[in-house]
Amino acid sequence: MRRFRHRPALLALTIALSATITVAATLSLAHARQDEPKQADEKDQDKGKGKDKAKDKDEKKDAKGKGKSKRRPVAAGAPPRKGRPQAADPLNKAAVAADANPAAKAMAEAAEKARAKAQPVGPPKWPFHYKIKVAGGDGAPLAAHYYPAKVKFNAPVVMLVHDKGTGRAGKDWEEPLEDLKNLSLAEHLQEQGYSVLVPDLRYHGGNAPRREPTPAEWRAMPADLQAFYLFLVDRHNRGELNLSKLGVIADGEAANLVAAWAAMPGAAVSSEGRVSDLSALVLISPVEDAGGIKLATAIPPIAPRVPILVVCGDRDQASIAVVKAAQPVIERQIKSKVSYIDTNLHGSRLVNFFPKVPAAIARFLDDPVKGRVIEWEPRYLLTPVGYQSEGVVESASAKKADEPAAKKAPEPAARKAPEPAAKKAPE
Repeated sequence: MRRFRHRPALLALTIALSATITVAATLSLAHARQDEPKQADEKDQDKGKGKDKAKDKDEKKDAKGKGKSKRRPVAAGAPPRKGRPQAADPLNKAAVAADANPAAKAMAEAAEKARAKAQPVGPPKWPFHYKIKVAGGDGAPLAAHYYPAKVKFNAPVVMLVHDKGTGRAGKDWEEPLEDLKNLSLAEHLQEQGYSVLVPDLRYHGGNAPRREPTPAEWRAMPADLQAFYLFLVDRHNRGELNLSKLGVIADGEAANLVAAWAAMPGAAVSSEGRVSDLSALVLISPVEDAGGIKLATAIPPIAPRVPILVVCGDRDQASIAVVKAAQPVIERQIKSKVSYIDTNLHGSRLVNFFPKVPAAIARFLDDPVKGRVIEWEPRYLLTPVGYQSEGVVESASAKKADEPAAKKAPEPAARKAPEPAAKKAPE
């Protein structure tokens, strides 16, 4: 019996030892599995270090002139390739059928005959402008003229908005002015390096039906101005202009309309999170109340952040009182100015018939718009707008350059030398 006295204790000890060995083996296996990703990461890091060393060697070779970089430099005056859209250009007639959104395609089919007649053969000679149709706030096609700048990519841009009323249209800004060497204000700005957009407001100019808009329709037109702005966003992304340099000129009741649009949240903004692109406003002969849009309500929100030039005749009964009342608010901005002209002319008549006013307007835009130092960068256009070319129009100066020199008056036929008199035979 003594021989088996210690067997239970020995058995228990054996079992405990086996369990300890099993647990230790399990823990070591788990640690090994955890170490595997670390080892892999360390290997990857070693590989990355090797690549970095190789890259450093390549850069040193390039610096010494022994190697060449594979990256192609971006040409001066051209936007980065990543900022260029891949879609076809709607202003290019041949590209419409290849790639167009539904709105642009519908307008293209409707205007195909008109484009075929208006489109000149071969590339247009600068200066020229496009006749276009842009889908408005509700998708309805609205007429406009677009003057591209000669120097692309970083060009400033100006939108010219005409007054409301019978006979008013974008052509108000396209009248030749003696003060500008018989160029229109749109052509003068284009010659000064701006891209220029001249829209016809709804129910005006090339937009049927032509009639006086109701007050409710007029108050809804800021949505159309935003649609024209989105057209400029597309041209910006195509490298034609720098939309961060945007000025707007408007006269008469349209000056109130533009001020109301500028005061709206999201006005002249391409996508959520961006600031407004408006760099300056020129308001010519604004009125107290334009179809329910009051200048006194629209000016205070924009006066602190946007340089504003207000031009008004000092005997213009429709504008003088409201302009004087708004002057203290406007001139809080150091670059803003109110200018009174010794005349009773109003709106477009003030621009077209009073000397030096158009040139003064262009000079005001030089600093806050043309002279603004800001880099071009691509835009995220979350709400693209449909548009289509209706043809290309060459400016008068381009047509004159193509005309042959004046024909010289035909020279008189050379006179024949008189024949010598026949010698008389000697008698």
